[in-house]
Amino acid sequence: MDKKLVKKVMKTCEKHGSYEALQWEILGGVTITSPCPICRDELLKEEEHEKQKKAIFQHRLDLSMAGIGERYTEASFDNFIVSCDEEGEAMAQCREYADRFSRKQSPNLIMYGNTGTGKTHLASAIAAVLLKKNFSVKYLPILKLFSQYQDIAGYGGEGSREEFFLRLAAPDLLIVDEFGIVSLRDSERIVLHRVIDERYERKAPIAIIGNISLPKLKEEVGERALRRALGEALVIPCTWKKDPDATDTAQDMFGHYEEGKTSAGVRNAD
Repeated sequence: MDKKLVKKVMKTCEKHGSYEALQWEILGGVTITSPCPICRDELLKEEEHEKQKKAIFQHRLDLSMAGIGERYTEASFDNFIVSCDEEGEAMAQCREYADRFSRKQSPNLIMYGNTGTGKTHLASAIAAVLLKKNFSVKYLPILKLFSQYQDIAGYGGEGSREEFFLRLAAPDLLIVDEFGIVSLRDSERIVLHRVIDERYERKAPIAIIGNISLPKLKEEVGERALRRALGEALVIPCTWKKDPDATDTAQDMFGHYEEGKTSAGVRNAD
């Protein structure tokens, strides 16, 4: 659209008073006058605020769809509380894993150790970073994984069971949490092996997280399956002593602990 600057004129904004406006003449002799600059800036700020609100809502929706519970929707690397060198090293390794993530090239991830050391917080922070980078993530506590399979096995046929394994093979990263809550039955171990095998064949990384020692994890998962999971895996031991100020006031059926709060941020839970 051809236009030329005609002149500068003084105009009055009902809200902000007088301002210097620019006027352009466009084809056909129509004149356009620039709006109040303060109103324009306020409108731009309002639009940016609405854009940020929509982005936050979409991110929380993405986290929910990925299986991250409301307790961890605000979990990030920035609000992870570091109380010892080992905890800081674990956070740095998880942050680097998220920053450099690639479905075909990233290794599996194994975090094991004591309760209350922030493993679920760190896993949720990884998920948050990946979702913002448009990777797909699925988070499942181990008991929920088996519960979903049992529901499908009870009401669906063979095709439904195959679809279950394909769904868990699809995300760019699958996070299976809360190993160590209960001992696995042989039937559950078979399901877990199939999940690991499906992702192994597709070169899709899996994160295994638990309040458990590495030898016990090997016993629970099975040597063959764990060997596949450990192949070139990033293994992060979370074996430091729990912060005595952190309080576990409740544990739900999937082993999530009530978080205490501090002025510095979210108190790290599992």
